[in-house]
Amino acid sequence: TIKGLYNNTLTPYKQPDEDICYAKKCKKEEAIIDFNELTWNIHNKVRGLFYYPGAYFIFKSKKIKLIKTSLTRGMLNSAIPGTIISIMKNGILVSTLDGAILLETVKPEGKSEMAAFDWSNGMHLKVGDIL
Repeated sequence: TIKGLYNNTLTPYKQPDEDICYAKKCKKEEAIIDFNELTWNIHNKVRGLFYYPGAYFIFKSKKIKLIKTSLTRGMLNSAIPGTIISIMKNGILVSTLDGAILLETVKPEGKSEMAAFDWSNGMHLKVGDIL
């Protein structure tokens, strides 16, 4: 614990050799975002695959990498998953299987990172569009 580390009272021990397992390398196909998943799963995929390979979805034949998302609490909607519910200065609210997720920062294919709101303006997105 932190107290033990601070007080220098921790005793190191060797990790047992049995029951060790290695995580397989993530494939790019596993990084594709399906908005027909649970909001929490999408958010964790974005966070977990941030460095490699990067979670993304395809929009108009271009890969859109998700850099930062936020969970929305208690957001119930009847929209088809992947539908834009709202476009705000702080991001794009997209419906998911069990609610909605806020896309805050994206990286369109061949471009730099940008605010999702700026990307939506450049792509002329509107509420009701499906990603």
